[in-house]
Amino acid sequence: MPRAHPHRSRSRPLPAAAARERAAPARRGRPDRDALLERLRIRRAHECDRPHPRTVMDRVVSSHTPTVRALDHARRRRRAPDPRALVVCVPHAPGTPELREVEREAGRVRARFGEALTLTGSQAVRAAVLRGLGDASHVHFACHGVTDREDPSRSRLLVHDHEETPLTVSDIFRLRLEHAELAYLSACDTARTPKVPDEPVHITGAMQIAGYPHVIGTLWNVDDAIAADIASDFYAELAVPGTEPAGTEPAGSGAGLPPAAALHAAVRRVRDRYPGAPTLWAAHIHAGA
Repeated sequence: MPRAHPHRSRSRPLPAAAARERAAPARRGRPDRDALLERLRIRRAHECDRPHPRTVMDRVVSSHTPTVRALDHARRRRRAPDPRALVVCVPHAPGTPELREVEREAGRVRARFGEALTLTGSQAVRAAVLRGLGDASHVHFACHGVTDREDPSRSRLLVHDHEETPLTVSDIFRLRLEHAELAYLSACDTARTPKVPDEPVHITGAMQIAGYPHVIGTLWNVDDAIAADIASDFYAELAVPGTEPAGTEPAGSGAGLPPAAALHAAVRRVRDRYPGAPTLWAAHIHAGA
């Protein structure tokens, strides 16, 4: 198994992808089986073949935090006075498979915010992304992600110039973002710590420490089309930036939910389409307050 490898396995058509999930649940990059089962233990504990499944997901909205300190920090954050969005879209990172759905995903994110700084393809270099993060309250990454199994601090999001100047966990840890509100990491393994599970050194945790009180991450490899669908549904449910969330129950497009509830609604929608294929939809998590 290679030490570090990029994943966002986002080019498989559905529903064929769901059929393959049912037949081979440990596919895509051969994630560690024990680690995968550990993360699925609660979220997959349900009777999925019933018309109206009785599940943990149908009763609670889950949220995660890498540390108690990070949770306290997230709860103390104030809303940005002037919400601004940054969208980072990298469909053709050098040396990696093409991501066919990320531009569609980025378009839906821009439509939700009305106006956003968008860095696409060769524009999405490390220096430009770091500058954009300094000004943005909301950021959405649609790209490949890499988990470094030997040194988690070198895990990274694959920006266009990743071969020369990668955007690593260490880079993100050093940021102190005053107006950060939400980071959505639509890439693989962004919430996975490969070797030291008690020390949450991963991209999602780094984003929280940098200042984001809400971070959407993934526990393993994600399918291209499914990742785009979940992101689209998430933003359809999310409260408009700069306004107070309306509640916790999904009510369709524009429901005005807080981030954890918006992700919960989006994931449940895909779960209902593919109840027997949890690795298609159970990877996405909310970290924060």
